[in-house]
Amino acid sequence: MTNYPALWYDIGPDTAARATRCFGFRTELYASNYVGQVAVWCAQHGVKMTGHQDQEELRNPVAVSGDLMKIFEHQQIPGD
Repeated sequence: MTNYPALWYDIGPDTAARATRCFGFRTELYASNYVGQVAVWCAQHGVKMTGHQDQEELRNPVAVSGDLMKIFEHQQIPGD
């Protein structure tokens, strides 16, 4: 909770580190609890998972989609 303000405000010298922690934690949750679960379902049903993330064409999509490398590691066929 103490890291959230760093996403929107300058909270001092730790702003970047705290924002990075928030983005990293959110990526972990999204990658394992959404993309990871879809990948498990696909594997159980003989489907190869592929696709793209919202706004992945941004120069730095971490604030929107999370760390794409972390997310795509769950896909059997990463989007191209």
